[in-house]
Amino acid sequence: MLERIKRIAGKLRQPETHSLKIKSLRAAAWSVIQKGASDALRLAGSLILTRILFPEAFGLMATVTTVLVMIRLFADAGISLSIVQNPHGEKPEFLNTAWVISIGRGIILCCAIMVAAWPASVLYKDSALMPLFFIMAFNPLILGFENPAIHLLVKKFRIEKKFALEITIQVIGLLASVVLAYSLKSAMALAFGALIAAAVRVVGSYVVQPYFPRFQWHKEYGAELFNFGKFVFINTIITWFALNADVLIVGKLLGMETLGVYQIGRNIGNVVPLFFMAVLAQAYMPAVSSVSRDLSRITTMYNRTCALILALITPAAMTIAFFSRDITGVLYDSRYEEAYVSLAWMTIAGVFSVLGSAASNTFFAMGQPKRQTVSTFVGFLLVFFLVPLGIHLNQMLGAVLAMFCVVLAITVVQSLFLKSSLKFSTRATIRPWLQLISTAVVFGGAFLILRSLLPGDGFSRILLIALTIIIGLIVSFSIYLFLEGPQPFKDRGGVVR
Repeated sequence: MLERIKRIAGKLRQPETHSLKIKSLRAAAWSVIQKGASDALRLAGSLILTRILFPEAFGLMATVTTVLVMIRLFADAGISLSIVQNPHGEKPEFLNTAWVISIGRGIILCCAIMVAAWPASVLYKDSALMPLFFIMAFNPLILGFENPAIHLLVKKFRIEKKFALEITIQVIGLLASVVLAYSLKSAMALAFGALIAAAVRVVGSYVVQPYFPRFQWHKEYGAELFNFGKFVFINTIITWFALNADVLIVGKLLGMETLGVYQIGRNIGNVVPLFFMAVLAQAYMPAVSSVSRDLSRITTMYNRTCALILALITPAAMTIAFFSRDITGVLYDSRYEEAYVSLAWMTIAGVFSVLGSAASNTFFAMGQPKRQTVSTFVGFLLVFFLVPLGIHLNQMLGAVLAMFCVVLAITVVQSLFLKSSLKFSTRATIRPWLQLISTAVVFGGAFLILRSLLPGDGFSRILLIALTIIIGLIVSFSIYLFLEGPQPFKDRGGVVR
């Protein structure tokens, strides 16, 4: 047993001496460790800062951050994806050209955000937004100088170095935000904390990946970067609006205080989905990129990856949704009581987001970002109709139900493109949906029966939570093994048809 543990630890430490499967699993393991630690720090920061600041501060910062991300996406060059996906991504000329583009983008974004400060403060009728915009404008300017070679860590499956950098950034950013929050008692603390984290990211990128770019422009690589980047740009713009416009709409129609509560629940609800999305981006996507012309291997990788991730995320998300009121009641004070609404529904929507993320990473890895763009465009069209309608019908609950429908629609279209454009078999396309729906139905029914037998609070509630977790895992993995067989990781030399 000890010898086996040593072998596993050795595979986690060794960089690139294994097969594609081992390298992918190794990257996935480090991604899990990184995301788990990152989410724990983020939750700790949320618990501390919500007790120092007020809901409106988080509403203001959510608005500024959302607008800032929107503006950044208008100049998105897809540099990180290009370096991972492009076969020339490791060449100094390619990295130098990418760095020049990144710096130019940072300068443009800084100016654009400063210009947007006054119109945004007028639109939301809140003068406190303007200084926040001016401070946050320097964030993309600083990040523009990040070492482009940092993205090679994903390409080479060296996620452990990325883990060290990300955790360092979060710890320093959190400590800075907490200290500033005690001193300033305003949303300005969050803005300055974000700037400090950005500076640490840039410095750290040169420490963990000792490559020092220079100002060099390679015409051919520049054209490749822009050609790939234009599709990434269009896709990220549409994706951002489809999945984040609700923040701007809720802030405008329901006010900053309600947005602050909505955003707290939304952020917690996204923890589990983002956890698995990070694993897909850092393990699945580079693995598919390395065999991008082998459809049979890609189909097998897609099905195995989806099957395992859905077996884990479906019971986890449903359990969080079932006990969302308990979670917000324990973590936050009465001012954030209604956050359970967005927590519950965004967690369930996250299951579909993760399934969609597997499809989107497949599209990008195979050099077909257009399919992802069309898929998210459906959500883009729906969000501006459904969210205002949902707010009109049922305030915060209506907004989050609208977002659930948007995410579901995007995922359905992505699955259809896997079949029609990438030529996945019908069975390979439908099987993840079959697993998800059957797990949700059986687990949901079991929970309803269990809740009728264990009503009330105190020990009965604790027992209900414990049994729900156990039953959820049993149901989910029973269905997983039924679909995948008793040895799901064994190479069978074929593809799911």
